[in-house]
This record gives sequence, C-alpha cells and structure tokens, in this order.
Amino acid sequence: MIFFLITQLSLADSLYENGYYGLARIEYERVFFFYPELGREWQSRFQYARAMIKENEADGVQAFESLIDDFPEHKTEARITLAEYYLEKKRYYLAGNILRFTDKTRLKGFGYLFDGQPLEALRMFRTSGDTQLVREINEYLRVPGKSMRTAMALSMVLPGAGEFYAGNSRQAVIDFLVNLGSGLLLYNALHRKMYVDAGLIFVFLVQRFYPASVYHAGKSAKEWNEARQRQWLENIKKDYFKMVKVR
Repeated sequence: MIFFLITQLSLADSLYENGYYGLARIEYERVFFFYPELGREWQSRFQYARAMIKENEADGVQAFESLIDDFPEHKTEARITLAEYYLEKKRYYLAGNILRFTDKTRLKGFGYLFDGQPLEALRMFRTSGDTQLVREINEYLRVPGKSMRTAMALSMVLPGAGEFYAGNSRQAVIDFLVNLGSGLLLYNALHRKMYVDAGLIFVFLVQRFYPASVYHAGKSAKEWNEARQRQWLENIKKDYFKMVKVR
C-alpha cells in the first residue's frame, strides 16, 4: 500500500511538472479517494490546488480558498502562490488584491507596476530595498510622455502637426494632404462663387477631415505613451521579474 501511495503521488507530481494538469488532478483525487487522510494534509492539498487552478481557474480558486480556511498557518504561502498565478496570467489587478494581505513587498511592487501604478510600485520597492528598480522607475517617470492636449492643439493649428509630434508620421502626412486638398477645393469654390458646392465641400470634406485630424493627434499621443510603457515594462520583466519564481 505504501508503495502504491508513493507511486501515485510521484505520478501526480510528474504529470503536473510536465504540464498535464488535468491528469495530475485526477491522480491526486485518486490518492485522496484511497487515502482520505492525505486530503487533510497540507502538502498534498497544496499540490492538488496548484493542479486545479492550472486546469480550471474557478475550481482552483475555490481549492486555494479552502486551503486558506483549513490551514491558516499556511495562508501566506497559499496567497502568494495564487498571486503568482495571476501575475503569470497578466491579471495584475487580481494579483495586487491578493498580495495586499501578505508581507511580500517586492512581489507587491511588481503587481502594482504591471497594473499601471508606478508610484505605488516605487513605494514597495523602496521598502524592499530594490534600489535598482527604484532608479529604473524614477528614470522612467522623469521622461515626459506625449501630451494629448498638445498634440490635438497642434493639429487644430495645422492638420497633421499633432500626429507628427506624437510620432505618427504616416498619419501626419495623410491628414495634412487630405485637409490641404479639401481646403483648396473649398477656396476654389468660394473664389468662383459656387456657394452650393462650397457648402457641400465644407459639410462632407472639411467637417470630416479637420476634426478627424485633431482626433488622430490625440489618439496617436495616447498610443505612443502606451507603446513606450509596454516596451519599458517588457524590459523590466526581462531584467528583473524573471528572478521572481512563478510556479
């Protein structure tokens, strides 16, 4: 019987480590069926919950909640494991909520950082003594992003200028040319006193392309900021977050 038990647990652990989470779950349940006392033991239940959440998130969350209720002395380890799962899945808000109940300040810092809260992350990394990460965040915050208001104001003065400021040169050229073309058509119609044509040009061309240029300028600034943040966070993950063990 002992040999069977060791074999089944080893099989379940091996299936989990190789990514066969559904099969691992079945093997753990088989062990618990034949040896109910193991279902009341921390390590076996912990391994089972890890397999559960990898296969089915809802069932896994319930398994971890049961772990915390049944083994309050291990609640920190259970919460950290659950938070690490959410960090791995890029569910940073959920990870941050769970980590609030732990003392893992470095992990909290990453949760805040990836959730778009660099100031809170800065506070956590200062507490955990990660001076290099504090320096990285401060340097990032010191470099201003593209202002949506500035971009839109520029395009109100000269269509395409805001898009160019926001780093979207292609859209800048397009918006400049279509606004220039519609403006020339409007001027030509007015110059020739073709007021009906001028009205149609204004309604269907000028009123369409000019506001569109202002909108594109703001959108381009926002996208530039998001791309910059995304690239910076990817570098942070590669250089620092890889050192955090995610089960």
